[in-house]
Amino acid sequence: MKKKKRKTLELMYPNIQFYRVTHWGIFYPPISEKDREEIVNKDPSVLAMTDTYGKTILTYKEIEQKFKDLAIEKYPEILKMSANFILFGEGCAPYLDLLADKYPEMLGTLDSYGRTILSYRNITERVKDIFIANKPEVLQPSILWECGVLRKYKEIVFEKFQETFRNTPGFLFKSGVDMEYKERLAEKFPELLFQLDNEKRNILFYGNFSEFLKDALLAKQPEALFQLDAWGQTILFYGEVQTKYLDLLLERNPEALTQVDIEGKNILYSYNAESKYKRLLVEKFPEAIAQDFLFQDSIDDEFKELLVERNPEALTQVDDEGKNILFYNNVDDEFKELLIEKHPEALALVDYNGRNILSYDVDDKYKDLLIEKYPSSLLVEGIPKMYEALAAKERANPSRAIIKAPKDETCPICLDDIFAGEDVLRIRCGHFLHEGCEKIGNYRCFCKKKF
Repeated sequence: MKKKKRKTLELMYPNIQFYRVTHWGIFYPPISEKDREEIVNKDPSVLAMTDTYGKTILTYKEIEQKFKDLAIEKYPEILKMSANFILFGEGCAPYLDLLADKYPEMLGTLDSYGRTILSYRNITERVKDIFIANKPEVLQPSILWECGVLRKYKEIVFEKFQETFRNTPGFLFKSGVDMEYKERLAEKFPELLFQLDNEKRNILFYGNFSEFLKDALLAKQPEALFQLDAWGQTILFYGEVQTKYLDLLLERNPEALTQVDIEGKNILYSYNAESKYKRLLVEKFPEAIAQDFLFQDSIDDEFKELLVERNPEALTQVDDEGKNILFYNNVDDEFKELLIEKHPEALALVDYNGRNILSYDVDDKYKDLLIEKYPSSLLVEGIPKMYEALAAKERANPSRAIIKAPKDETCPICLDDIFAGEDVLRIRCGHFLHEGCEKIGNYRCFCKKKF
């Protein structure tokens, strides 16, 4: 098989010697070590060749070490050709010192993210020292917030560029900068303590800042405790803030507990606010419990339960699109089942788009219950195709279902008022009419649908 392949290659490339065509054998198995030796003996220059990815034999684990040593001996420049892989690849560590000694200028090669070897923990300090000795300008301010850089290099940068850091907007909020450097710089330049981030938050909003810095800020600027961020929120809305600062805020300004953001929402709506302060708000200001809690993901269940306990009718509320809680998957079944138990007609609610829960991503058990209790719900517009057969059956033999009106409405026949809770007939468009009014004759509803 091998002979046929070789013969074919020779025919395909008559003007090129066979060992050059098959120099891939240097890089890839299943070529044997013996075949590699044969190729190298015929033309040693193949040792310095690269594959289609620009890799040399130094970067391949499968290549025997003797070929790599021979390549470096005969063609030292192969180290330069392999610099990127030696510095940042796997398995090339043995050649790092050799590259640094022979071609120190190649140590300035950047990785695919634009980083130098100073950011790599697996590269020895000796190699990094050679790099800096040959290229001292590499020690720039950005070194201070790069991960993996040795402390001694950061110290050099910190001492050299303190004025630069002082004038860097938002320096205290730079991720990657050790807290020690932030403290030392703020101690020398106290005005840094007053910096705000892009969302108008000072360091009190962050849980990862040291108490040393926060206490220093409050000593110089006590009103920093009352800072509002770009959303109109105090530190009470944030979960990582140390308790001592939250308690201090409430001690100095108890009304901060009732603070609402630019959307008019208090800390009960916050995912991050601590439960301790949420309970304190509800205890001191019961009116903080809002009617829309059941629809909100961020509201803890204990406050939703408290809302229903205080006002059971909150279960029947609808949102801006005319949907009740049955339309929402994020509402617990506990509340949905309680709504159905107290107000079965809520199952048949049609939203402002004229659709019921059959048209939405709702648990099938509620859809099945709706069809069972109110078959006429299949006649509402926008029903998915999966219900077409059931809808056709209902049209052929319509069910006459008396339900409780879920809201105030006007009867399209007699034009008298229909009041929520009154016994009514539901027509196929989703609207309601008084029981008995359907016997008067054929009419059109307000929505122009015939019934």
